[in-house]
Amino acid sequence: MSAIDALVQESQEQHRRYYELFGHSPASGDGLRDLGVQSKACAEQARDIRQEVLASNFSTEVLG
Repeated sequence: MSAIDALVQESQEQHRRYYELFGHSPASGDGLRDLGVQSKACAEQARDIRQEVLASNFSTEVLG
């Protein structure tokens, strides 16, 4: 099997796995675009939380 054939086969297998996971309309029925928007919002929240933790001068040292 050539490298191109292997790539085609793997691509089709990946598509099949995504289809099994998400079907035609993942994430509230609006498709993968909605999933991408939600993922972006989650990443922004994570960045905001990280910035707040850094700004608070957070330390893992336990003072006793």
